[in-house]
Parts: sequence; C-alpha cells; structure tokens
Amino acid sequence: MDMTSRTMLLGSIMVEDIANPRPEDVDLQFMAYRLGTIVRFSGHPAALTVEEHQRLCRHLAKRLCYSEAVIEWAGLHDAHEYATGDLATPLQRGIDAKSLHSVQRAWDAAICGAMGIAFPTPATRIEVGVIDRLALVLEWQWALGRDPQELGVTGSLLTASQARDLFDGGVPAARRDELRHGRILLGG
Repeated sequence: MDMTSRTMLLGSIMVEDIANPRPEDVDLQFMAYRLGTIVRFSGHPAALTVEEHQRLCRHLAKRLCYSEAVIEWAGLHDAHEYATGDLATPLQRGIDAKSLHSVQRAWDAAICGAMGIAFPTPATRIEVGVIDRLALVLEWQWALGRDPQELGVTGSLLTASQARDLFDGGVPAARRDELRHGRILLGG
C-alpha cells in the first residue's frame, strides 16, 4: 500500500484517504471508544466527552419534542470527530476551517452509510445546530461553571432551574460530581 499523507489508521482500519472516507472505512467499535475519550473544550477537566455531549444533545432533542430524525442526528452530529478530532469552534474560525468542514461532512456520510441510516437533511442539520448551541450553553454553565454571558448569551428562554433540569437529565449524577472535581482542580 502506498502510504500517502492522507492515509491514516483509525482503529482496525487503514483509511486510504482521510478526506474521502467510505462506509467501509468506519470502525464503529473504535468510533464509540474514541468519542468516549475525546474531552471537549480542549481537554478541560470539567468538560464532557464528545460522546456525553452527543447523549446530552439527544436528551435535549427528546425533551423538546423534536422529530425522530433530529433526535437521531443529535446523538450522532459530532461522530466525525473520532476521525477529525474535536477542534474548538473559536479555533475553527481562526484557521478558516472550510476544508475541515468538508472532511467532517464526508465522514458524516461515511458514518451514516456504515450505520445504515439516512444522511441528515439540511433542515435536520439546522435543527440539531439549535440543540447543539443549547447544549453548549448548558455545558458552559453547569459543567464548566462559567457565565453564559461569556458566550454572548444575555437572555434566556429558560429559567436557571429549567436549564439545570435539562442538563441534569442528560448527564448522570456521578459524572456531574466528576465534572465538579474538574472545576475544583482549576480553582473554580
């Protein structure tokens, strides 16, 4: 095999072209493992993993009565990060990550193919984007212990109690305790 700069080992599969994956390039077992090890917010000790974030998004979509297609995609929308990694949004903006987004969409298609599910429609992606932003605010406040105003969020459609209830419903109590210890580690 010609080892080009776009060849990459992901789990048990040697992916010949990381930018153009095929369904057979997806190692679902490794994907599940990897998403459970990638910690969001650049590895912040009080942050959720990508898998936990997706579970929270799925929970939010269910609680807010979105369609089944939105609920399904909310639980998978960042699965491509098992191959691309989790780059914080400000970093993506700073490096003008258009190529990265193209590769992420290609991985989305390959993952959908490997799982035998429909590729999300543009409308589904938009709705999941709303849920993803809500999860970001909840994680920012209730996992990282930060003020949502730091994200530019000045008002809320939810009370603090409602927001906390949504977060707590999507993150098990034992994990919330671990997140609190991560904040303490950083003096928060």
